[in-house]
Amino acid sequence: MGRARALGLLLVILAVTSLAHRNETRDTVTGAHGPFPAAFAGKSPSTPQNVMNRTLDDGVSLPEDAGLAHGLAVERTETGAQAVNLRTGKEYWRYERGGTDASVLMLKVSERTVVIGYSDQELVGVDLRTGEPLWRTKVWHKRGYQIMGLAGGQVIARTTSGTLGAFDERDGRRLWTATTPDACPNMHINTVYVLPRHLSAIPTSCDGANGGERGLLLGIDNRTGEVLWHQGTLAPESMVRDGERTLIAPDPDRPSTIRLLDVNRQGIFLRAAFPADNWVPVASGSGTVVSATESRGQDDGAYDIRLRSYDTRTGHLAWQLSAPPGLVYGLPKIADGRLYVVRQPKSDDVDASTRTDLLVLDAKSGQLLHTLPLPRPPAADRPYDDEVMVNSVTGGAVNMSRRYRELMIATD
Repeated sequence: MGRARALGLLLVILAVTSLAHRNETRDTVTGAHGPFPAAFAGKSPSTPQNVMNRTLDDGVSLPEDAGLAHGLAVERTETGAQAVNLRTGKEYWRYERGGTDASVLMLKVSERTVVIGYSDQELVGVDLRTGEPLWRTKVWHKRGYQIMGLAGGQVIARTTSGTLGAFDERDGRRLWTATTPDACPNMHINTVYVLPRHLSAIPTSCDGANGGERGLLLGIDNRTGEVLWHQGTLAPESMVRDGERTLIAPDPDRPSTIRLLDVNRQGIFLRAAFPADNWVPVASGSGTVVSATESRGQDDGAYDIRLRSYDTRTGHLAWQLSAPPGLVYGLPKIADGRLYVVRQPKSDDVDASTRTDLLVLDAKSGQLLHTLPLPRPPAADRPYDDEVMVNSVTGGAVNMSRRYRELMIATD
């Protein structure tokens, strides 16, 4: 009888331990709260009047990681992601992965799915509407930041050293595997451009022998994973796109030259080239590419003080805009024929009375269309790097961030 009682007690302990382990490893989903929000508008704001602020919790998320979709701002947390209803400023849902101390390296957001990349090499797909996990899979990376791209319904990530894998964003199915060139076995994925005729162009940064700012631009058939072509690039993080088939990037052999490239399944073809004059492309769209010229004083650091716009058909200068003394420009974006950029004091300017403005310009002519004053915190509350940049223009909203704490959304 004593032996049977001991066996029974052991079985109870094992059952409780197993239940506790399952509870520890269980993902946590809170929400969704209320009806699924709609986008603010179909097109980008023409005369934005309203600014919504969200100050992020310590250690939660970098604002530039936030993705906007359907009136939600999706931000990374320490172990997952949270979606905030931008109209109310309240949390809509929160997803936290259980059973791990792995941190979130990055997240990507589409119109339907949030994909979260973790430091333990796992990807998790989460439904944008509900915050519920849809799938998870293992990938390979060397503690890198740029571990995946999301475009055209596909999540593209490194699956082993020397291969890329594509997964369906909704169910995580492996769609294809591509073998990357020997010249760049350990790569970081900067972004993914989906072009006509089932072509994906993927700018990557290389570790190892190629190192530094050099990388490879890969052309991949996004149905089969066949690598159609590849070409060396300089500063792949500075590459931008205009229209369906045009990419703009620094010349890898002549760093002071910018190239306009026509891209298709056959390869990359040079359309035009022009001198860079100490700048890199920072925004493109509507047939224009905009560059930023930095001022590099001995004590002043590097600030963008001049914007230049070029016609992407010819490479000819279209217009330029210089900041008034003491003011600089943040990172701009182009959408629906309009350029959005923040004009602001330098980060170390202690005069909080100096205005910070969101400017809306005609992308073709540079004509100023609208000015929206933005709030600027008191000097005592400002971080060291106070630059405001435009992260995206989508869903009828301009998504801006003040590094590293504050997210600002401007709408009509």
